[in-house]
Parts: sequence; structure tokens; C-alpha cells
Amino acid sequence: MNNKLNSSGLAHVGYFVKDLEASRKFYMDVLGFKHDYDGSVKNETGPDTLISFVSLENLVIELIQDGNSYKEATAASPHHLAIASRDVDSVIARLQAEGLEFEEKQSTHLPDLGENGCRYIMFRGPDGERLELQEVY
Repeated sequence: MNNKLNSSGLAHVGYFVKDLEASRKFYMDVLGFKHDYDGSVKNETGPDTLISFVSLENLVIELIQDGNSYKEATAASPHHLAIASRDVDSVIARLQAEGLEFEEKQSTHLPDLGENGCRYIMFRGPDGERLELQEVY
């Protein structure tokens, strides 16, 4: 099998939410998810975007409260599909060599996600769908 992404499977699914705390409470208290991680991502044009990861067994959901505005049109659909990768750097280099453009110039590091942190980078599929490569250390 040709595993160009050096992937171990699905990393998580991300959803925009209006109220991060209310959504986290729903997933935890109503559905029985456990809390994994809270963080933020800097926005150049406004307040930081807040994120919270919750999980149930091997299902991981990233709840995203956008600092600029709530993405009403995309609220009911996934914000992105995250693909777990064992080596983000080599995959980025290979995909760039094939002409793929990434949304950022370099991967983003979240030092407190997982036991030893993670890195991720976003790109688009052929129909504009957002995809993420994520390496958890």
C-alpha cells in the first residue's frame, strides 16, 4: 500500500462552535466525553481563536470558537479533517515538491497537546476542503 502521508489514521474532526464552554460542557456532561486540552491560536485580525479537544475512546473532536466571528455557514459541518502523520516534516517537503501549497508558511506547534505536544499544518483539497496534517509527539 502506498501511504504517502505516512499516516496512522484519523487524528480528529474540528467543529466551529458559538460558545466553547457550553459546547465542551455538552460533550462532557451529556455525551460522556473527557476533556483533553484547551488552547488558543493567534489571529492577525482579531481576538485569538479558542480551541478545546474532547475525546470518547478513539473519537477526538476539536471545538473551535473563532476569535473573529462565528462561522454560521459551516457550523453544522466539519471545519477540517485532521490526518495523523508520523513525520510531518517529510510529508510537507514531499507535498511541496509535488506543488501543493499550504495555508501557513510552516507548521504550528502546540506544546501542551498530548504528552509531548504536537505540530500541524493546514492545506486544501481539490474542492476547497480543509485538511490538516498532525503529528503528536
